[in-house]
Amino acid sequence: MIHVKIGEPSYRWDTVGKTIYVLDALMLTNYKQYNTIVVNEAHKYPNLLVFANLCKKANVNLKIGGFLNENTMKVLDIADKFEKCTE
Repeated sequence: MIHVKIGEPSYRWDTVGKTIYVLDALMLTNYKQYNTIVVNEAHKYPNLLVFANLCKKANVNLKIGGFLNENTMKVLDIADKFEKCTE
């Protein structure tokens, strides 16, 4: 499941199982080792859509938070849940 929150940080996430918070090097994250992956400041990652597709195919919960830009807009088409945050 892909859950996207767009807007002002900080985001609160409900995670399940083994979880990792990605701080940098998104594409080096071994997504198959985790039940949930949280990517805050997702607008900084140009390969976000590629990573999201990999996670979706592997049935990994992906939580994406960031500002709306070219990188995050691409993921909205495959997102299962979308929220716009104003706080």
